[in-house]
Amino acid sequence: MDYIWFIQKYLGKNIWTHYVQISNWRDYEVVICDTTVFRFPKNKDKSLNMILEKQKLDIVAQYVSIKVPQYTIIDNMCIAYPLISWVPFDTLNVPYTDSFVEDIVPFLKQLHSIPLENFWFLDAKKEETEEEKKEFLDFVNKLKDKIRLRLQDRVPDWTIENIYTYMDKLFFEYDSPKKVFVHTDIQAKNIIYDATRDKISWIIDFTDSRIWSAELDFCHFYDVDEHILRKMISLYMGFDDEEFFERVFFLARRWVIFEIDNDEICENNFEYILWQLKKYKFLY
Repeated sequence: MDYIWFIQKYLGKNIWTHYVQISNWRDYEVVICDTTVFRFPKNKDKSLNMILEKQKLDIVAQYVSIKVPQYTIIDNMCIAYPLISWVPFDTLNVPYTDSFVEDIVPFLKQLHSIPLENFWFLDAKKEETEEEKKEFLDFVNKLKDKIRLRLQDRVPDWTIENIYTYMDKLFFEYDSPKKVFVHTDIQAKNIIYDATRDKISWIIDFTDSRIWSAELDFCHFYDVDEHILRKMISLYMGFDDEEFFERVFFLARRWVIFEIDNDEICENNFEYILWQLKKYKFLY
Protein backbone atom coordinates (compact mmCIF):
# COMPACT_ATOMS: atom_id res chain seq x y z
CA MET A 1 0.00 0.00 0.00
CA ASP A 2 1.16 3.55 -0.73
CA TYR A 3 0.91 4.89 2.83
CA ILE A 4 2.16 8.36 1.96
CA TRP A 5 -0.41 8.86 -0.80
CA PHE A 6 -3.16 7.73 1.61
CA ILE A 7 -2.05 10.21 4.30
CA GLN A 8 -1.72 13.05 1.79
CA LYS A 9 -5.27 12.40 0.62
CA TYR A 10 -6.52 12.39 4.24
CA LEU A 11 -4.65 15.58 5.20
CA GLY A 12 -5.26 17.29 1.88
CA LYS A 13 -1.63 18.39 1.49
CA ASN A 14 1.77 17.25 0.23
CA ILE A 15 3.88 15.66 2.99
CA TRP A 16 6.84 14.24 1.04
CA THR A 17 9.40 16.13 3.11
CA HIS A 18 7.54 16.13 6.42
CA TYR A 19 7.19 12.53 7.60
CA VAL A 20 9.05 9.66 9.24
CA GLN A 21 8.20 6.09 8.29
CA ILE A 22 8.89 3.32 10.80
CA SER A 23 8.89 -0.10 9.14
CA ASN A 24 10.28 -2.38 11.85
CA TRP A 25 7.05 -2.96 13.80
CA ARG A 26 6.02 -6.57 13.47
CA ASP A 27 2.29 -6.02 13.02
CA TYR A 28 1.99 -2.42 11.88
CA GLU A 29 3.49 0.11 9.51
CA VAL A 30 3.82 3.44 11.31
CA VAL A 31 4.15 6.89 9.74
CA ILE A 32 4.66 10.06 11.78
CA CYS A 33 3.71 13.28 10.03
CA ASP A 34 4.15 16.53 11.94
CA THR A 35 2.26 15.87 15.20
CA THR A 36 0.09 12.98 13.99
CA VAL A 37 0.86 9.24 14.10
CA PHE A 38 -0.67 6.95 11.47
CA ARG A 39 -0.68 3.22 12.19
CA PHE A 40 -1.49 0.77 9.37
CA PRO A 41 -2.22 -2.88 10.27
CA LYS A 42 -0.36 -5.42 8.16
CA ASN A 43 -3.05 -8.10 8.15
CA LYS A 44 -6.80 -8.59 8.58
CA ASP A 45 -6.60 -9.77 12.20
CA LYS A 46 -4.67 -6.66 13.23
CA SER A 47 -7.17 -4.50 11.38
CA LEU A 48 -10.00 -6.03 13.43
CA ASN A 49 -7.95 -5.59 16.63
CA MET A 50 -7.48 -1.93 15.74
CA ILE A 51 -11.24 -1.37 15.54
CA LEU A 52 -11.82 -3.32 18.75
CA GLU A 53 -9.14 -1.33 20.58
CA LYS A 54 -10.86 1.94 19.63
CA GLN A 55 -14.17 0.63 20.97
CA LYS A 56 -12.53 -0.18 24.29
CA LEU A 57 -10.68 3.13 24.53
CA ASP A 58 -13.82 5.15 23.82
CA ILE A 59 -15.31 3.59 26.95
CA VAL A 60 -12.20 3.72 29.13
CA ALA A 61 -11.66 7.45 28.45
CA GLN A 62 -14.98 8.22 30.13
CA TYR A 63 -13.91 6.67 33.46
CA VAL A 64 -10.20 7.37 34.00
CA SER A 65 -8.37 10.51 35.04
CA ILE A 66 -5.10 9.76 33.21
CA LYS A 67 -5.17 10.21 29.45
CA VAL A 68 -5.48 7.21 27.14
CA PRO A 69 -5.08 7.26 23.34
CA GLN A 70 -8.02 8.58 21.37
CA TYR A 71 -7.91 7.06 17.91
CA THR A 72 -9.53 8.17 14.69
CA ILE A 73 -10.14 5.28 12.28
CA ILE A 74 -9.73 6.30 8.65
CA ASP A 75 -11.63 4.26 6.03
CA ASN A 76 -11.02 1.14 8.17
CA MET A 77 -7.47 1.29 6.77
CA CYS A 78 -5.53 2.88 9.61
CA ILE A 79 -5.76 4.74 12.89
CA ALA A 80 -4.52 8.28 13.48
CA TYR A 81 -3.74 9.86 16.82
CA PRO A 82 -1.77 12.84 18.19
CA LEU A 83 1.93 12.35 18.80
CA ILE A 84 2.57 12.18 22.55
CA SER A 85 5.22 14.66 23.63
CA TRP A 86 6.42 12.88 26.78
CA VAL A 87 8.28 9.55 26.87
CA PRO A 88 7.80 6.03 28.32
CA PHE A 89 8.87 5.61 31.94
CA ASP A 90 11.41 2.91 31.02
CA THR A 91 13.43 5.45 29.00
CA LEU A 92 13.94 7.68 32.04
CA ASN A 93 16.58 7.10 34.67
CA VAL A 94 14.26 7.94 37.54
CA PRO A 95 13.07 5.83 40.50
CA TYR A 96 9.54 4.69 41.26
CA THR A 97 8.27 7.33 43.68
CA ASP A 98 5.29 7.72 46.01
CA SER A 99 3.92 10.15 43.41
CA PHE A 100 4.11 7.40 40.77
CA VAL A 101 2.21 4.98 43.02
CA GLU A 102 -0.35 7.66 43.89
CA ASP A 103 -0.96 8.16 40.15
CA ILE A 104 -1.08 4.58 38.92
CA VAL A 105 -3.22 3.06 41.67
CA PRO A 106 -6.22 5.44 41.30
CA PHE A 107 -6.01 4.83 37.56
CA LEU A 108 -6.22 1.06 38.14
CA LYS A 109 -9.10 1.47 40.57
CA GLN A 110 -10.97 3.58 38.01
CA LEU A 111 -10.21 1.13 35.19
CA HIS A 112 -11.25 -1.90 37.24
CA SER A 113 -14.47 -0.18 38.38
CA ILE A 114 -15.88 0.27 34.88
CA PRO A 115 -19.18 -1.68 34.74
CA LEU A 116 -18.56 -4.81 32.72
CA GLU A 117 -21.81 -4.43 30.78
CA ASN A 118 -20.03 -1.65 28.86
CA PHE A 119 -17.87 -4.32 27.26
CA TRP A 120 -20.67 -6.55 26.03
CA PHE A 121 -18.90 -6.86 22.67
CA LEU A 122 -16.03 -8.74 24.36
CA ASP A 123 -18.33 -11.58 25.46
CA ALA A 124 -19.26 -12.71 21.97
CA LYS A 125 -17.05 -15.82 22.06
CA LYS A 126 -19.02 -19.06 22.27
CA GLU A 127 -18.22 -21.77 24.77
CA GLU A 128 -14.94 -23.51 23.99
CA THR A 129 -15.39 -26.57 21.77
CA GLU A 130 -13.81 -29.95 22.42
CA GLU A 131 -11.53 -29.39 19.45
CA GLU A 132 -10.35 -26.06 20.89
CA LYS A 133 -9.73 -27.71 24.26
CA LYS A 134 -7.65 -30.41 22.57
CA GLU A 135 -5.65 -27.82 20.61
CA PHE A 136 -4.89 -25.95 23.81
CA LEU A 137 -3.86 -29.14 25.61
CA ASP A 138 -1.55 -30.00 22.69
CA PHE A 139 -0.06 -26.50 22.92
CA VAL A 140 0.65 -26.91 26.65
CA ASN A 141 2.20 -30.35 26.17
CA LYS A 142 4.45 -29.11 23.37
CA LEU A 143 5.51 -26.22 25.57
CA LYS A 144 6.34 -28.67 28.37
CA ASP A 145 8.43 -30.74 25.98
CA LYS A 146 10.30 -27.65 24.86
CA ILE A 147 10.98 -26.61 28.46
CA ARG A 148 12.37 -30.05 29.32
CA LEU A 149 14.55 -30.02 26.22
CA ARG A 150 15.90 -26.58 27.11
CA LEU A 151 16.45 -27.19 30.82
CA GLN A 152 17.47 -30.82 31.16
CA ASP A 153 21.06 -31.31 32.31
CA ARG A 154 21.15 -27.59 33.21
CA VAL A 155 18.87 -27.59 36.25
CA PRO A 156 17.71 -30.34 38.70
CA ASP A 157 14.81 -32.50 37.51
CA TRP A 158 12.67 -31.28 40.40
CA THR A 159 12.86 -27.75 38.99
CA ILE A 160 11.31 -28.93 35.74
CA GLU A 161 8.62 -30.77 37.69
CA ASN A 162 7.93 -27.59 39.67
CA ILE A 163 7.43 -25.71 36.39
CA TYR A 164 5.09 -28.45 35.11
CA THR A 165 2.99 -28.30 38.27
CA TYR A 166 2.81 -24.53 38.01
CA MET A 167 1.79 -24.68 34.34
CA ASP A 168 -1.08 -27.05 35.12
CA LYS A 169 -2.37 -24.72 37.83
CA LEU A 170 -1.93 -21.64 35.63
CA PHE A 171 -3.52 -23.01 32.47
CA PHE A 172 -6.23 -25.27 33.92
CA GLU A 173 -7.01 -24.29 37.52
CA TYR A 174 -6.28 -20.60 38.21
CA ASP A 175 -9.19 -18.32 38.93
CA SER A 176 -9.56 -14.93 40.58
CA PRO A 177 -12.31 -13.70 42.89
CA LYS A 178 -12.20 -10.33 41.15
CA LYS A 179 -12.96 -10.26 37.41
CA VAL A 180 -12.69 -6.75 35.93
CA PHE A 181 -11.68 -4.94 32.77
CA VAL A 182 -7.86 -5.06 32.77
CA HIS A 183 -5.18 -3.40 30.65
CA THR A 184 -3.08 -6.66 30.83
CA ASP A 185 0.24 -4.96 30.03
CA ILE A 186 0.73 -2.23 32.61
CA GLN A 187 4.51 -1.82 32.61
CA ALA A 188 7.05 0.97 32.30
CA LYS A 189 7.12 1.01 28.49
CA ASN A 190 3.37 1.71 28.35
CA ILE A 191 3.37 4.40 31.03
CA ILE A 192 4.10 7.82 29.56
CA TYR A 193 5.72 10.06 32.14
CA ASP A 194 6.19 13.79 32.60
CA ALA A 195 9.44 13.84 34.60
CA THR A 196 9.32 17.60 35.10
CA ARG A 197 6.14 17.25 37.17
CA ASP A 198 6.81 13.69 38.46
CA LYS A 199 3.43 12.67 37.05
CA ILE A 200 2.03 10.00 34.78
CA SER A 201 0.58 11.75 31.73
CA TRP A 202 -0.69 8.85 29.58
CA ILE A 203 -1.32 5.08 29.67
CA ILE A 204 -1.00 3.51 26.22
CA ASP A 205 -1.32 0.15 24.40
CA PHE A 206 -4.74 -1.26 25.23
CA THR A 207 -4.49 -3.77 22.37
CA ASP A 208 -4.82 -6.84 24.62
CA SER A 209 -7.10 -5.29 27.27
CA ARG A 210 -9.99 -7.53 28.27
CA ILE A 211 -12.09 -8.87 31.13
CA TRP A 212 -9.94 -10.99 33.43
CA SER A 213 -8.24 -11.00 36.84
CA ALA A 214 -7.51 -7.66 38.53
CA GLU A 215 -4.18 -9.07 39.73
CA LEU A 216 -2.90 -9.18 36.16
CA ASP A 217 -2.38 -5.40 36.09
CA PHE A 218 0.06 -5.62 39.02
CA CYS A 219 2.30 -8.42 37.75
CA HIS A 220 5.04 -6.34 36.14
CA PHE A 221 5.67 -4.48 39.38
CA TYR A 222 6.84 -7.65 41.13
CA ASP A 223 9.67 -7.75 38.60
CA VAL A 224 10.44 -4.08 39.35
CA ASP A 225 10.39 -3.96 43.13
CA GLU A 226 8.43 -6.03 45.64
CA HIS A 227 8.31 -3.02 48.00
CA ILE A 228 6.64 -0.87 45.31
CA LEU A 229 4.19 -3.67 44.55
CA ARG A 230 3.18 -3.98 48.21
CA LYS A 231 2.64 -0.20 48.43
CA MET A 232 0.43 -0.39 45.35
CA ILE A 233 -1.62 -3.26 46.76
CA SER A 234 -2.07 -1.51 50.12
CA LEU A 235 -3.35 1.63 48.41
CA TYR A 236 -5.51 -0.35 45.97
CA MET A 237 -7.09 -2.67 48.55
CA GLY A 238 -6.98 -0.30 51.52
CA PHE A 239 -4.78 -2.68 53.52
CA ASP A 240 -1.76 -4.96 53.08
CA ASP A 241 -3.60 -7.89 51.47
CA GLU A 242 -1.25 -10.90 51.49
CA GLU A 243 -3.68 -13.10 49.56
CA PHE A 244 -3.89 -10.53 46.76
CA PHE A 245 -0.07 -10.28 46.74
CA GLU A 246 0.25 -14.08 46.45
CA ARG A 247 -2.15 -14.14 43.49
CA VAL A 248 -0.12 -11.38 41.80
CA PHE A 249 3.07 -13.37 42.42
CA PHE A 250 1.44 -16.52 41.02
CA LEU A 251 0.57 -14.76 37.75
CA ALA A 252 3.91 -12.94 37.58
CA ARG A 253 5.75 -16.28 37.57
CA ARG A 254 4.37 -17.05 34.09
CA TRP A 255 7.02 -14.79 32.53
CA VAL A 256 9.65 -17.44 33.26
CA ILE A 257 7.80 -19.86 30.98
CA PHE A 258 7.59 -17.33 28.15
CA GLU A 259 11.29 -16.51 28.47
CA ILE A 260 12.34 -20.16 28.38
CA ASP A 261 10.22 -20.44 25.25
CA ASN A 262 12.07 -17.47 23.73
CA ASP A 263 14.79 -18.91 21.48
CA GLU A 264 17.07 -15.88 21.62
CA ILE A 265 16.97 -15.35 25.39
CA CYS A 266 17.29 -19.00 26.34
CA GLU A 267 20.10 -19.82 23.94
CA ASN A 268 22.14 -16.62 24.29
CA ASN A 269 21.61 -15.61 27.90
CA PHE A 270 20.96 -18.68 30.01
CA GLU A 271 22.39 -16.97 33.11
CA TYR A 272 19.38 -14.65 32.92
CA ILE A 273 17.04 -17.67 32.78
CA LEU A 274 18.71 -19.12 35.88
CA TRP A 275 18.33 -15.79 37.67
CA GLN A 276 14.63 -15.69 36.75
CA LEU A 277 14.11 -19.28 37.93
CA LYS A 278 15.56 -18.31 41.31
CA LYS A 279 13.72 -15.00 41.54
CA TYR A 280 10.40 -16.70 40.91
CA LYS A 281 11.25 -19.63 43.23
CA PHE A 282 11.38 -22.46 40.73
CA LEU A 283 15.03 -23.01 41.59
CA TYR A 284 16.79 -22.59 44.94
